[in-house]
Amino acid sequence: MMQLHYIELTTSTIFLHLSSFCVQLSKNIDLSHRNNKELLAIHCCAMQGRIDAIQLLLDTDTDNILRRALESEDPKTPPSLTHLALANDFLECGEWLVENGFNFKEHEQDILVHRLLTEQIKRYVIDC
Repeated sequence: MMQLHYIELTTSTIFLHLSSFCVQLSKNIDLSHRNNKELLAIHCCAMQGRIDAIQLLLDTDTDNILRRALESEDPKTPPSLTHLALANDFLECGEWLVENGFNFKEHEQDILVHRLLTEQIKRYVIDC
């Protein structure tokens, strides 16, 4: 079974990479393959705010391999797709994920709120 290789997508090469992505997905690839940080390809897409690539992965995954892999993850690591999108400032992607049934793992909302408050306090201290 082929492994899906993760590529960092930039706005100038989106079409080319999505075309390549489609070719990889059309082959017999292992959607449950994890990288050395235990991330699936769908995690990497969430970190980059790539709703289009997430949707493409989900559309290709007719056997729900990705959803099952995500549901069977450790409660703490890796982070949820929603957490990864929001922690990397991809609010639209985070909203899309929640609307499509991808939830936070326990305590992730607290972590994000803590981060936001810490950033606000730092800005306040710098401005004073």
